[in-house]
Amino acid sequence: MNTFYSVIFASVNSIIAEKLSIGLLMVSDNRLWFRYSMKKFSLMKPFFSEEAYQLLGTSLKNIEVTYNSIGTNSKIPEHESLNFVAEKEHAYSIDYLRYLSRYSNSTLIFNEPVKIDIQASDELFNHLFDEFIFVETEEMKTNSAV
Repeated sequence: MNTFYSVIFASVNSIIAEKLSIGLLMVSDNRLWFRYSMKKFSLMKPFFSEEAYQLLGTSLKNIEVTYNSIGTNSKIPEHESLNFVAEKEHAYSIDYLRYLSRYSNSTLIFNEPVKIDIQASDELFNHLFDEFIFVETEEMKTNSAV
């Protein structure tokens, strides 16, 4: 069981390393989860210049496009399995997430992937998302559905 997650942050002020958690990416042996908080993203606009805010949005959309090309919360086809020792690794392999955590110095920052010894599931992903990113109250869910 290889389950890893990486919290995605928006860099508000790089000089003092101020950042806000905005999204979460979780990978297991053959499955991928990704989500970011639209509520947090919309609330961040005053902290960024227009160009930086657009770059942040574009970066999140690019991750989402790659994620959707695999299939929303579905199993990855056998030939594209997230085999971390395979020669041809998936776009979100553990090595690539480590690379992003070391070298991303723009508006979007990935933390070092964290290995957890729990079977990956939708419930686990939702729990981690609520813990690290954003918990929507029932009132917010009702308001956002309008």
